[in-house]
Amino acid sequence: YLKRLLGDKLPAATTPTTSPFVDVPTNNPFYAEITWLAQNGISTGWETSGGKKEFRPFANITRDAMAAFLFRTDALTTAQ
Repeated sequence: YLKRLLGDKLPAATTPTTSPFVDVPTNNPFYAEITWLAQNGISTGWETSGGKKEFRPFANITRDAMAAFLFRTDALTTAQ
C-alpha cells in the first residue's frame, strides 16, 4: 500500500533479477513492492548468521515495526 500511495513521491526502484532477501523469490507476487521497500530503506529485513538478509514475508508485523516503516517513509517524503 505504501508503494501505491507514495510511489510518485519516492525514488523509483528497479526490480532486481536477484532477490536481496533469501526468503523472497523473484516470482513472489509482491516482489516489486518488497524490493521497493528495501531499496528506499523503509524495510531493512533481518540479518542472518550467514550475512544474508531475510524479509520474513509471512511473519506478522508488529506495531513497532509499522511505526518504523511510517517514520522512515515520512522522512523520505519530507526530504524531497
